[in-house]
Amino acid sequence: ATAAVDKSIKIHPLAIIGISDHHTRVITGGSALPPSAPVVGLLFGNQDAHSISIVDAEEMEYPEKGLATSEDSSHRQNILRKIDLHQKVFPRHAVVGWYRVHTDNSSEAMNDASVDIVPTDDDLRMNQEEMAQYCGEGVESPLFVLMNAASPQYTGISPDDDKKPSSSSPAGSSLDDTLPLTVYETLVSEGGAAGGSAFVNATFELETHEPERIAVERVFQTQPSNAAGSAAQQKEKEASANKDDKKGGGSGSNKRDDKKDFQP
Repeated sequence: ATAAVDKSIKIHPLAIIGISDHHTRVITGGSALPPSAPVVGLLFGNQDAHSISIVDAEEMEYPEKGLATSEDSSHRQNILRKIDLHQKVFPRHAVVGWYRVHTDNSSEAMNDASVDIVPTDDDLRMNQEEMAQYCGEGVESPLFVLMNAASPQYTGISPDDDKKPSSSSPAGSSLDDTLPLTVYETLVSEGGAAGGSAFVNATFELETHEPERIAVERVFQTQPSNAAGSAAQQKEKEASANKDDKKGGGSGSNKRDDKKDFQP
């Protein structure tokens, strides 16, 4: 048996942010999909003789098993259309894999950071039967990125929060911190059948160019837009309070001081 990928794997921060944003929109109701829907999508990138780079992520609907022929065809056409639109903007990008976000908000999973999240049989089936057909030329087998949205690295919530700062805080955040995701490549048997394949953990490195690093760090440091609105409201309240003080508070205090001066 041999590994399908014999190249170094590099992930850009913008792809990680795209995956996280997709998950956030689904669970908060900002997506057309229900909050309980699987969070999966395409990974775009490029490759050369020595490495594969994952540079962007695009969401897609999870293909349910047992779909009618017409529904299955429609689903495939939607994915192909999404790939075509992406490549019109970024012609050098090709599909190099896909991702899924694991979500388990149970108290047991949240408190046990040692629990490893592993791919399922459905993940392997989808990798070999569904996603392989969308990969670009030269990609022998899709890469699979599994993000754990219940991990302390993702949520910033840890049983040891009272002992160390949260990894989600801007002051302690770093692009080189441990990431809540795992990259898998496929170990293919000599027969090449999906039943004889298995996922193996692949090493990867975080790669970023200077303009991308600046943009990502700016995102990490930027407060949500509602914070800006709250600040503006606070300034309005302070301005209104100052006006009230000038109208009544200032003169009243002077009079009280004058009366005290004339007391025997």
